[in-house]
Amino acid sequence: MSNEYAIAADSSSAVTRNSGHGRPRVAFVVQRYGEEVNGGAETQCRVVAERMSADWDIEVLTSRACDYISRFENQYPEGCAQVNGIAVRRFNIDRLRSDDFTFRALNRKVLERASSRDEEKQWLLEIGPDCNGLYEYLLRADLDLVVFFTYLYATTTQALPLVRHKALLVPEAHDEPPIYARPFDTFFELPRALLCNTPEEESFLLRRSAGAISASVVAGVGVDPPMTIVDTELFRVRYNIGRNYILCVGRIQKEKGSNALFEYYLALPSVLRERCPLVLVGKAAMKIPASRYIRHVGFVSDAEKQSALAGATLVVAPSPFESLSLVLLEAWALGVPVLVNGQCEVLMQQVRRANGGLWYGDAEEFREAVTLLTDPGQFGLRRALGENGRAYVTERGDWSVVLTRYREALRAVQQGR
Repeated sequence: MSNEYAIAADSSSAVTRNSGHGRPRVAFVVQRYGEEVNGGAETQCRVVAERMSADWDIEVLTSRACDYISRFENQYPEGCAQVNGIAVRRFNIDRLRSDDFTFRALNRKVLERASSRDEEKQWLLEIGPDCNGLYEYLLRADLDLVVFFTYLYATTTQALPLVRHKALLVPEAHDEPPIYARPFDTFFELPRALLCNTPEEESFLLRRSAGAISASVVAGVGVDPPMTIVDTELFRVRYNIGRNYILCVGRIQKEKGSNALFEYYLALPSVLRERCPLVLVGKAAMKIPASRYIRHVGFVSDAEKQSALAGATLVVAPSPFESLSLVLLEAWALGVPVLVNGQCEVLMQQVRRANGGLWYGDAEEFREAVTLLTDPGQFGLRRALGENGRAYVTERGDWSVVLTRYREALRAVQQGR
């Protein structure tokens, strides 16, 4: 992707610090940021920033958006704030997405690769959040390195080319329609380095870009093991949930596989739905079917989420498009088995490597898996799968290992290696 897709600027004009003195100053750039923000990439950015702040002078650059349903909108106050000790600078969103009819027509042309260059530029801006102040800040800021989270949004597509000589990208890339649009044909060559979450993500990027990507490392994501025994009653009592339930955590929308999950779940025999209601934790961006077997509790605190995960019979991850699932790692850290959408190679391989659950490809396989994994007589199987997952997280999800990979990659870029 050439700079014609981004704001015209000479990135070499940005002021950089002498990397040989003091703590390196690093900006993390992400589309939304905050403890209330519900999203995998946003959460990953936050937890990595908080853990790396001991060694690096970190600030987060982001938009004023908090929620994301059909578009990004200004919600947080503009300017600087502190979130768990991290300096956060929020910029105004200058362009809001067009009406649904207009955007769908543009989106269709771009995804069919039938669009002009001007239409592709417009598409990137309309995906949003488009923050001119963020781009201007990056050009004048005294930064050693800039780490971008997720490839798709304007906070990356418009900003990364401006500082590509000191940029790293955590792509959060997966096999989804937008990544095949023309602007991304060579985009993954732009940063100095890519920090992938899984081997499957790295392999996918190599296939997608015909091998033309920047230097890459599989950095992964860490998970904090519970320091004490998690109180499973906290969630159940607060939301009046029974002792057996299937749990789904995350944004509820069609693109995350929620519609298929509802269809498959409601097609289960009533004995299974009676045995294990479906409990949804997260913000909804679509209509949830009215059923006494489906319970939506909305956004919950971290303590409530831990309690919900620990008490679940089974955790389901229905998304067909993921580069990693933090929820799977969190469930496994608590010894809970999982069921994932087999259309997502990343999740399927994650489960296969851990031997921590099952996957499904259609309604029949979903029914068979739920029947087996919620059977009261299969407690031993559930426990074995959950313990396999726990061992996997202990071995591969140690934050010290993940942060070492981040530090080494950042130092290599800083030193020009």
